[in-house]
Amino acid sequence: MVTALERALDLSREIEQFPLGRCGPSDDLDMQTAYLYSFLDMARPFVAAVKRIGDPVVSQFEIQDQSDPDWGSCSGCAELVTVTEI
Repeated sequence: MVTALERALDLSREIEQFPLGRCGPSDDLDMQTAYLYSFLDMARPFVAAVKRIGDPVVSQFEIQDQSDPDWGSCSGCAELVTVTEI
């Protein structure tokens, strides 16, 4: 059985490999939306796994679900990538 820590570490590796730099504000809106939702599809299970580890500080981390792919909202993506490096 996979532990919450193992699951979080596996997902963190996927997040670290996510090509955030390949899409930006000047790219097609459909592309931005696809990148945003692809990232969120990885980020949500990562945060859930981290919360199951039981660390009180990290357990407070939340993802703000942004339905608008305004690239300013992707600052959360960068923050999550930073968290995976801890």
